Amino acid sequence: MIRGRAIHNVGMVNRLHQVALDHGAPARVEAYLGPNLGYADLLIEAGDLKVIVEAERSPRRVHRDLAKAAAVHATHLFIATPTMRLAERIGVHLRRYPLPPDLVIEVRPLAQAAQGLHDLLSRSPRAQCAPDSNAGNSKRFVGQALSHTRETP
Repeated sequence: MIRGRAIHNVGMVNRLHQVALDHGAPARVEAYLGPNLGYADLLIEAGDLKVIVEAERSPRRVHRDLAKAAAVHATHLFIATPTMRLAERIGVHLRRYPLPPDLVIEVRPLAQAAQGLHDLLSRSPRAQCAPDSNAGNSKRFVGQALSHTRETP
């Protein structure tokens, strides 16, 4: 059972979970990550990918999302929000923290997050991480939301 309210459960996490299932990617809702980490809303592990997906309705908990992703050595952290304005606020908030160079962070409104997750899982039949055309351990913007890309060989 997902903790949180209906907008979090049905409107956000379940939609992103369905994207993973549509691609045949193994995904766990409310995945326990370990002591002091708690749960990720969604964890997708497929091939070389380890994706943490968090649905957020405020910037209050994003530091925890970042810590979870770093602790489990995730390749990607998707933070889905109900609005672009909130995605922008979370992007600004994330800039306060050191960002792991090997973690791709996408902060987007729900529809764009679903599309981004679809694109990521579509890159390869085995859902292995293909080189990112925006590589270079840089920060770039998706709409106005923060997107931090990892360096690829």
